Amino acid sequence: MRKSKEMRLKILVVVFWGLIFAGSAAWAEPQHFESAARQTTLIEIFSSEGCSSCPPAEAWASALTDAGHLWRDFVPVVFHVDYWDRLGWKDRFSSADFTKRQGDYVEAWHQSTLYTPGFVLNGRPWRGWRQEKTIPRQDKEPGILRVEEQQNGSYKVSFEPVGNFDRGTTHAALLGFGIKVQVTRGENAGRTLRHDFTVLDFQSAPLQGHPLSTVFKFDAGKFSVTRFGLAVWVTKSGGTRPVQAVGAYLS
Repeated sequence: MRKSKEMRLKILVVVFWGLIFAGSAAWAEPQHFESAARQTTLIEIFSSEGCSSCPPAEAWASALTDAGHLWRDFVPVVFHVDYWDRLGWKDRFSSADFTKRQGDYVEAWHQSTLYTPGFVLNGRPWRGWRQEKTIPRQDKEPGILRVEEQQNGSYKVSFEPVGNFDRGTTHAALLGFGIKVQVTRGENAGRTLRHDFTVLDFQSAPLQGHPLSTVFKFDAGKFSVTRFGLAVWVTKSGGTRPVQAVGAYLS
């Protein structure tokens, strides 16, 4: 009889602590992250699963997942373009919008050719990713960019600029990590590709009010990835060059 009571007591204790931990998870504080005052470098990589030259570029990006200064000094994002899709392999992460984004850069640079892998460092072409051992740091101090998770799962973005900044646009990219894809056709046929910092969803919205802010919401539930991240950056209205950037892994 005594053993039975002791067993029931142990069960109650286990259930009690289980409820405590479950409640703690449910009541976890919303996520909040922000940039430093100094400008964070934004690295955009234009890639495709149909391009045989792209896996080394994506491997370079994957090596940054555990870098010590990730998110604080630099924020990488990988856009998959769709102009390779017609050559035998449909990249499920590709988008005509991402192709247009690369095209807007090429037009701004007064160039005429789209190619992959294409690296963009703070709105300018960057061809030194293979040779340079460190990612260039910025000296400008444009202000602080903040991201605050809301109770409804959306993210409020606010920007506290230094100096004149009357109008601007915020860009937010939901990122996927640890993605593995077996390619069966095209230039990478027979290869298993790994993707990190892959843009799953991309949205832009004007900054409004005082302080300057906007809100984004993503449907992460429709994606099956190992981990999510969020990258956010601000440009002047009508411009392509980022003024400030911030990012984080999502908990």
